[in-house]
Amino acid sequence: MEDEKTNTTKPKTLAQKLLELRRSVTYLQKDKKGHNCNYASSTLILSTVRPIMDNLGLLLVPNATLHDITIKPTSKTDTLSPTKFVLTPTPITFKFLKEYCSAI
Repeated sequence: MEDEKTNTTKPKTLAQKLLELRRSVTYLQKDKKGHNCNYASSTLILSTVRPIMDNLGLLLVPNATLHDITIKPTSKTDTLSPTKFVLTPTPITFKFLKEYCSAI
């Protein structure tokens, strides 16, 4: 985007960069099966999206929020031995860092 008065290019906003990213990745073929559904693996998604994000100066940061942990036996006959238990999943949120985006 060019500024007509100074004839310089304005840095793209976060929204403009995200739109360019979305336009660059039109479709990802589902490459994995599990839990009765087909899905695109994180490896496929990252290998496709990361070079474009790097080029645009986009940084996506994960944030794991620890909640109460529930320990359950893996079956009715198991005891709560340290080798056989299931933990409650931890929610993860993702955030684009605005400071990183505007600096590029």
